[in-house]
Amino acid sequence: MSRDPAAVAARLGDTIRRERRVLGLTQDELALGAGLGLRAVHDIEAGKVTAQLRTWLKAAEALNLETAFRPQAPKASGKAPAGPARIGLL
Repeated sequence: MSRDPAAVAARLGDTIRRERRVLGLTQDELALGAGLGLRAVHDIEAGKVTAQLRTWLKAAEALNLETAFRPQAPKASGKAPAGPARIGLL
């Protein structure tokens, strides 16, 4: 899984958009339910890296999505990464 912020934001945006559509909500309805502006929802779904974490979390909560961080599996070498623990975003 890529650690590139743009790739992570794109995956998260795709997830938010997909779940919003599954629930039959418009961007306006999600914005209202999450207490966000329409522009914020648009930026999230577009995978805009500059969207604030609080904004992402409000949208995820409004869609009843669980957010979780978990340790990543060791690299193929079998050795744990050096330095602080690495965390992957689901």
